[in-house]
Amino acid sequence: MRRGKFFTKAKKTATVILTAALTLGVVPMQNTKAQDNSAYVISQGRMAFASSSVSNSDPAYAFDSSKATRWESSWDNKEEWIYVDLGKVTDFTEVKLYWEGAYAKKYKVQISNDEENWDTVYTNDNCNGGNETLNIAGRARYVRIYMTDKALAAYGYSLYEFEVYGTDGVTKRPADYGTNIAENKSVQASSLRDVWWMYDNNGVINQTSVLAKNAVDGNDDTYWCSGESDNQWLTVDLGRNYDIGRVVIDWNSDAGKMYDIQVSADGNNWTTVYRQLKGYGYEVADIPMFATARYVRMNGYTRVESGSGFSIKEFEVYEYKTGDARPTYDIPNFPESYVAANGKGTYLANSMYNEKAKLPVYKDESIKSPIDSNDWWQSILINRFGNTLCTMPFKTKYSTKGLGILTATEGWLPDMGETDVNVSVNTETETDFYILPENLDNSSACDKVMDYSDYSVTAGLYDDSHMAMKSTFVKGSPYIFTEYGDTETIYISSSSITSIFDGNGNEILADNLATLKTDHIGLEITDSDNKAKTKTSKSYYCLTVPENTTFKKIGSYIRVTFPEKNGYMSIGTMLNKSQIETFYRYGYAFVTDTSVTYNYDDSNAKITSHYSVTTTLKRNGFTNQTFQCMLPHQWKNSTDDDNSFATYPSVRGDMKAIEGNSFKTVSEFAGLLPTFALPTGSDFDGEALLGYLNELEDATKNLNPAADAYWEGKNLHPLGMGVLMADQIGATDLRDTFLKRMKKILINWFTYDGKDDISYFIYNPNWGTLYYEQSEFGANAAICDHHFTYGYFMFAATVLAAYDEEFYNDYKGMIEMMIRDYANPSDNDSEYCRFRAYDLYEGHSWAGGYADNDSGNNQESASESLFSWVSMYLWGVLTENEVYRDAGVFGFTNEMEAVEQYWFDYDKDNWIEAWPYDVVGQVYGGINFYGTFFGGQPLYVYGIQWLPISEYLTYYGMNQTRCAEIYQGLLADTDIAMDKAVKAANKEGKSQEEIDKMLKEYPQADTGWQHITWPFLSQTNPNLALSKFLENDTKVQKTDTANTYWFIHAMKELGVKTTDIIATGDCSAAVYYNKNTNKYTATVWNPTNETKVVTFNNPSGKIGTATIGAKALVSFEVYKDKSFNIVQAETPEISIPTGAYDDTQYVTIQTKTEGAVIHYTVDGTMPTKSSPVYDGTFAVSDSATVKAIAVKDECITSAMATSTITVNGTPVSLDTNIALGKDVSVSSEENPSVGGDKMVDDDTTTRWSSGFSDNEWAQIDLGKSYTINKVALNWEASYAKAYKLQTSMDGNNWDTVYETSNCKGGEEEIVFDATTCRYVRMQGVKRALDYGYSLWEMGAYEAATVENPQFSVASGDYNKTQNVTISSPTKGVEIRYTTDGSTPDKKSKLYVSAIKISKDTTIKAVAYRKGMITSGVSTATYKIGSGSTEEPDEGVTGENLAKGRAVTVSGEENVAMKANNATDGDAGTRWSSDFTDDAWMFVDLGKEYQVSQVVLNWEGAYGKAYRIQTSMDGENWTTVKNVTNGLGGIETVTFTATEARYVKMQGVTRALPYGYSLWEMEVYGTGASSGDGEEIQPSGVNVAKNASVSASGAEAEGVVAKYAVDGNTGSRWSSNFADDAWISVDLGKTYTINKVVLNWEGAYGKEYKIQTSSDEVNWTTVKNVTDGAGGVETITFTATDARYVKLQGVKRALPYGYSLWELEIYTK
Repeated sequence: MRRGKFFTKAKKTATVILTAALTLGVVPMQNTKAQDNSAYVISQGRMAFASSSVSNSDPAYAFDSSKATRWESSWDNKEEWIYVDLGKVTDFTEVKLYWEGAYAKKYKVQISNDEENWDTVYTNDNCNGGNETLNIAGRARYVRIYMTDKALAAYGYSLYEFEVYGTDGVTKRPADYGTNIAENKSVQASSLRDVWWMYDNNGVINQTSVLAKNAVDGNDDTYWCSGESDNQWLTVDLGRNYDIGRVVIDWNSDAGKMYDIQVSADGNNWTTVYRQLKGYGYEVADIPMFATARYVRMNGYTRVESGSGFSIKEFEVYEYKTGDARPTYDIPNFPESYVAANGKGTYLANSMYNEKAKLPVYKDESIKSPIDSNDWWQSILINRFGNTLCTMPFKTKYSTKGLGILTATEGWLPDMGETDVNVSVNTETETDFYILPENLDNSSACDKVMDYSDYSVTAGLYDDSHMAMKSTFVKGSPYIFTEYGDTETIYISSSSITSIFDGNGNEILADNLATLKTDHIGLEITDSDNKAKTKTSKSYYCLTVPENTTFKKIGSYIRVTFPEKNGYMSIGTMLNKSQIETFYRYGYAFVTDTSVTYNYDDSNAKITSHYSVTTTLKRNGFTNQTFQCMLPHQWKNSTDDDNSFATYPSVRGDMKAIEGNSFKTVSEFAGLLPTFALPTGSDFDGEALLGYLNELEDATKNLNPAADAYWEGKNLHPLGMGVLMADQIGATDLRDTFLKRMKKILINWFTYDGKDDISYFIYNPNWGTLYYEQSEFGANAAICDHHFTYGYFMFAATVLAAYDEEFYNDYKGMIEMMIRDYANPSDNDSEYCRFRAYDLYEGHSWAGGYADNDSGNNQESASESLFSWVSMYLWGVLTENEVYRDAGVFGFTNEMEAVEQYWFDYDKDNWIEAWPYDVVGQVYGGINFYGTFFGGQPLYVYGIQWLPISEYLTYYGMNQTRCAEIYQGLLADTDIAMDKAVKAANKEGKSQEEIDKMLKEYPQADTGWQHITWPFLSQTNPNLALSKFLENDTKVQKTDTANTYWFIHAMKELGVKTTDIIATGDCSAAVYYNKNTNKYTATVWNPTNETKVVTFNNPSGKIGTATIGAKALVSFEVYKDKSFNIVQAETPEISIPTGAYDDTQYVTIQTKTEGAVIHYTVDGTMPTKSSPVYDGTFAVSDSATVKAIAVKDECITSAMATSTITVNGTPVSLDTNIALGKDVSVSSEENPSVGGDKMVDDDTTTRWSSGFSDNEWAQIDLGKSYTINKVALNWEASYAKAYKLQTSMDGNNWDTVYETSNCKGGEEEIVFDATTCRYVRMQGVKRALDYGYSLWEMGAYEAATVENPQFSVASGDYNKTQNVTISSPTKGVEIRYTTDGSTPDKKSKLYVSAIKISKDTTIKAVAYRKGMITSGVSTATYKIGSGSTEEPDEGVTGENLAKGRAVTVSGEENVAMKANNATDGDAGTRWSSDFTDDAWMFVDLGKEYQVSQVVLNWEGAYGKAYRIQTSMDGENWTTVKNVTNGLGGIETVTFTATEARYVKMQGVTRALPYGYSLWEMEVYGTGASSGDGEEIQPSGVNVAKNASVSASGAEAEGVVAKYAVDGNTGSRWSSNFADDAWISVDLGKTYTINKVVLNWEGAYGKEYKIQTSSDEVNWTTVKNVTDGAGGVETITFTATDARYVKLQGVKRALPYGYSLWELEIYTK
């Protein structure tokens, strides 16, 4: 095992606390006092035996020094006896008997030294009961009362106490400290407890039970308790100075953790004589000292129980006795808190006032921090005797009676009353038998943890002088392993043993005092621990011991004497007697270690969990194998149970017992996601979602820091979901708002800001845990619920870190501290334990700290536990940390199995048949409970298992039938509970009105927690869930409305999570199947900065891959029975980033995915494949939210790009509010004081308020017609969520100029297209609140007029080409123009950059600005070359040598902006490069020319610095012009004439962050032919090399079309996977061609066509190939003139695409 050494001797001290105190620096005692020879009770706590005893009346009760307990014999016999073993032969001087009413009329006192031969030393034939003192003296080991006549014939004999007095007993002599000089003295306290339950109905408090005097009244049953805060004190005035020799404080459970004992002579000046830093509940602090003082004070600093005060049962002070030691103590310093740093985060550590957890006191010194705190055995650490350990099938518990053992079954349901709703499955609680070591001093006995491992713990039973025994408890083992060290004799006690049998089932030890030497016996226990309380319940045990062990039957005891020291016993629980020999053979393999390991195979999404034990063989010749009982969640995912030899019933279901020291389970991981990708169903309303997200924004805008991290986590989760949803719909403003709020919250918690901070973390070194100061649910004081809370934090931190790299880098350490606290996968962390909350054997987490409940630890919200694993897994995916990822898979998958089995009984074979519900609200170690900690209504019992709403819930829906049954169970349970509530109310005499109110307010699936119930319903009936939501969306809490809507729509679209197809890889992914559409859909989240590949497998193996872009959350169709390889299109890049600008912005959009089509919107709506196709620059002259997606066949649609561009520009409206003082008509008024005239009175303290309905309106009569474009609304709190603005000329016929369904209230200014009207109306559609509409003010404003456009070149005659620019004095306009003399309108060509005028032209232009009155039309007329006196440029021909020529480029933004656009002679098309400074393009002029001028017609993205270069061969380049101050527009670059065939624009520095963008590149020079400019055509030349090329698609980025014409046979084009894929080459001009050479990769064309065209529209097939053979194919055909050549696929040879190393085209 991992921790500690066995049999470490405890120091022999009076109390545990004194040991601790002495180690702090006590000065050694000097003089020992004389020996005390007075008689004392030498029988106290000794072993006792009786002829019989009834239940709960063990003979030990007669020797426990308590009059509150008693021994009682059977009622059947007149002759009964009880005796005590004094531990050795010794002298006794007196016997005292304290009879209960059922006394013995006749009895004898007998003595013996061997338990068989008895001598009578006293006879009483006329006893009258009561208390008897018998002056009997003798010498013996055993003293017996032998009773022969009952005082009450119907009962047995009953003794409170049987006391034997002597001077030399094994029982230690009680200390004689003299007189308690504090008793009944004057006492004062800092405060008294003051809580609600201490007040009567009149508000008067009764504090008599907590008075200070109770601590000095000599009565251990009363106590003082302070107020519920630190820093409390209790002072005793002794009346005069005394020499004080000892102070004893008998603490209650509400003990002081850190406190001083102080003394004073005057009550003012205090001296600390002792300091305790590690106090604990029920401590008896026995502190010897020497001080002279009148006043003694307990000065408390911190408490053990943070929810209570300091509570002392007795505060005792004793005078110093001459001869006693005079110890003094070093006073240790208090812990010094410090602020620890982790990255930029800080937290508090070692803070005495903030560390509120109980201390792990009862442990071996080898057990060091960090210590597991939340498993099933931790109560041992904090209590003198830990609570019952529920290990299944055993329950065990140490006490002063030794180790109590019982076997638990599946349990039973108690009878339920007609009004009972909340109920538990009860399991056995009555101990079958005890094992008590001889010579255990029960007055000082306690248990301690000695060692522990993954699913076992070893605990010792100690007293002040030694360790009496140790036991190893193993979860799921049918054995308990006990060892006894120096203890040679133990006792087995039980009043329920009905048979002792040997290996053949024969009765043994049947007679009293019978003795047997053997190495194993069997016990049959029969008791009434069942529902009916009839003595019919049987349990069977095999006790395996060393050879030659002696068993002796003594009454209801069996004495077991080992042949030597270091004895041992294994206790096996059997199903029947016949198994005894089997358990005997395996009973010598003692478990010493347990281990759970796991491995996740990402290639098949299988998680394998390995459970193993290590054993030590106690006896040679026997097996070292043991038995393990597999729980349902284990054996249902394993084959190791196939040979199980027994099945144990349990509260969890059947446990299958297997032989062996290991087994494994294998489960399939179906994937996890933070949320779903954007739903695309036709009924999904993006605008509605936006409205719900706005509600989330409004609901979280005023969040105050929470002191309780659990509730802060509840704040964080909706924000995290909001980020993901807002990002999906391109609502970047909301996304960034939510991110900002999350960041503020998280950094606040990750930073300790000093003593006034309320939101911070604290590290507790005593346990090794991280918690927070204030917790409603005990996360600080009880170390509970950490996984619930930190799961929320981890989710939010993961989402934030995915968007905010700075946050990730600064706070990664703090984030991972939370993982290390609640689910640390490491067993070697010096600060945090492994898997704090997770029970590695039971497969689920525990919420409780310490497991301090006799029903075992507990967990209520299984779903919050599951979500903690989700968050850990997602963090692992984000950080690419496989340790965290795999731990998340392990924890989630196993816990999901456990939740389905134990909380919901998915297979309907685990719960008892009588269980009436479809859920367990709280799972305990030993029971199941229907209820919650905060309410017993069914909605809460079910709902607490389904929150928070996130994608992980889809695991519930994988079993559609059971999921639907569970939801119906909620409805049925609610109906039953409401009926019972009515019956209870009637019994209480409530009125019908009260009952109706109760029923109306009773939480139901459709009236409370709808954000939980409707998503759960949507897994099996999404249409019903959606209809419920749409009818009552306003009833859903505002923080979760958007998420509810999102989840329901996702379920409707996706269907059910499936493992038909498994997604694996470095992303978060899952696959769903929709039976209605017979479609499989994969959803993938890639939060990293790199492209990731996801692999898809069906049961037969790999079927496909998907390449997912960085920061993507996408859904796409996948296929179960056919292969696929798909790539996500790159996210478009919008040239103008989000921001505010002074003037019109010209927007370009590009994607790096070749061949992709960009769809975009400018109104903020989500773009789809039906949205407009981006085909060039557009203007944003007002505010616009541009959203774009890239779409390509055989590709996954890209993520959405968004940019919100605000153009301030010239004010669109005039300043005067023309509505002031005008006549107003309204649909209604709430009352006369809030009439319509109040909203046009220019007074923001008065308002109009309508009636309480949606269809209300207010209209203003402006008095005459105006052209208006703005309405201002100043809403009071009761605003319109949805409304319309309407205008009218006559007050009867209305036009809607604006409408919204997402109003946020406050002050609004709505600008619309200028419209002429007299009347303006606000028409309400939907109210935000239940009241009416309420407006402080409503204003209307006239529209301003756009100024006319202006031309940079005046009308006139010019000799050469002119470059004309158009502008407007009005900023923020969009200019449209014509060049054919027609009148321009909004559909005319958009003016972007200078217009080149090279012939006679009339330009007409008009300017628009949203809301403003359109400008007039401006006209300019130009005549070129007519009568001009300007001389033409010398040495340059008038012909553009580049027009129509082939172009080669470094890259293209997209297919719409391809290279040959720059030489096509059309100034409306353009080439746009890749986004790099060194991008380039060059033109092949076809032959050599003397070139001397290049004209560059730039789009907005021009070159700030570039070079013009020339070449003869297209490879070796000479710079002829170096431009360093490029200005854009049209630039004419001249240089010395040089001979060249190729001319290049080589970029150096871009002016904008985009690429280089040219409308045209023109080249001028001499040497052109005199004809049409065509050069002499070469023959036999591959004219396709480096030509412009396009294709139907590409398999991936590295195999795009251009690689088929790059002259490199090591690169290739590979098409999309379709038979009709194609590739087309633009030769740049017309050639006469007659040959095509195809160099195929393996994926060749079996059938294809070679086609030619002159216009890329009309194609002619010149060769039809039907027998393609691959390799290098030469295709010849009749010579034909063509500019474009296409390979048109018809049929592929392989299931992939077409793949070409090279495509060559040759001239004739």
